[in-house]
Amino acid sequence: MKTLYHIDPSINLIAAKRSGAVRVTETMDLIRTILSDGKFRKGMGLMYDLTEAEGDWSMSDIDRFRSYVNNVSGRFGASKWAFILKDGTMESSMRILILLHNTGSGDIAIRLFRNKFEALRWMNSPDDGAGSSSRRKYDKP
Repeated sequence: MKTLYHIDPSINLIAAKRSGAVRVTETMDLIRTILSDGKFRKGMGLMYDLTEAEGDWSMSDIDRFRSYVNNVSGRFGASKWAFILKDGTMESSMRILILLHNTGSGDIAIRLFRNKFEALRWMNSPDDGAGSSSRRKYDKP
């Protein structure tokens, strides 16, 4: 199934939603599409709703995506990425991604959430944001 996304420059937010099977290559394609969109601006946050998605990424897939995120972090700048997930293998893959991502440097902060409201609260908070020295942790509202 196709990923839908919307960029709202007035609130500095990219909202994306995916249902069905999620593959690493498709997720990287989404980011490439966002980066080439005329509405995209450096520093925008990404809220990616995967509550209706399924995926079982291998360690190789997770590391490939982590590396890709590190490579595009300069184009995104200091930003927050919120992944909204339900329990399952996709959640497990994203937890591993965050653990690996947080061992490196970069200006993108990534967290997992159960709902959009908690994600937006974090994305709009001035503390523990992208570029801060504190490490991110998984939030279970």
